This record gives sequence, structure tokens and C-alpha cells, in this order.
Amino acid sequence: MPGLIEAGTSADAQVYGLPNEVSVKSVLWTNAPAFEAAGYTAPKTLDELLTLTERIKADGTAPWCIAAESGGGTGWPITDWIEDLVLRFAGPENYDKCVTGELKNDSPEIRPA
Repeated sequence: MPGLIEAGTSADAQVYGLPNEVSVKSVLWTNAPAFEAAGYTAPKTLDELLTLTERIKADGTAPWCIAAESGGGTGWPITDWIEDLVLRFAGPENYDKCVTGELKNDSPEIRPA
């Protein structure tokens, strides 16, 4: 798998270790044939993703689906996404304030996420 060996390799090409666990989160999966048939291309930025989301909606398709219910593990996929978006839209200072309760989830700083 590309990247695993590089993750444990120094600038002088010496391998010092390898990851023993990989946790992939906040990944978007698509139905590649349907995606390509519709003329969509993978976004490279958040702005491109938001534009693509609006285009897919305008084409009459639900742009997103997320598996959020999993018994005792319910909610974590959505939590990770929202955390990423709070950091992106509100910045680390407001993220910290949200975590401590100083800012509520429906505050103007956090709401866009």
C-alpha cells in the first residue's frame, strides 16, 4: 500500500518503523461508474466539494449518505465529519470553545459546520 513505508522513513531514506494501525476516517466513497456517467469529477477542495454537492442535488440525486447507526458505536462517523468542518469553518479556537461548552452547537460560529 503506497504511503505506509514512507510513513516510517526518514529524509535520508532510513526506515525506522511502520504504522501498526491505520484508521481511515472522513473518506468519501462513490459509485464510480455512476459518478463518471453523470460527468462528475472528484473535488480537490472543500469549495469544489460544495459546488459538486449542489450540482448533484440539482441533477435530482441525493448527494450524501452516511451510515450513522451502529449500536454502541452510533454517531462517530458524523462526529468526525462535524469536527473536521468545525475546525475548517470556525478555526481551532472556536473548536476548543465548542468542546468545552463555551460555544453551543447552534452558535453562529459552529452552525455552518
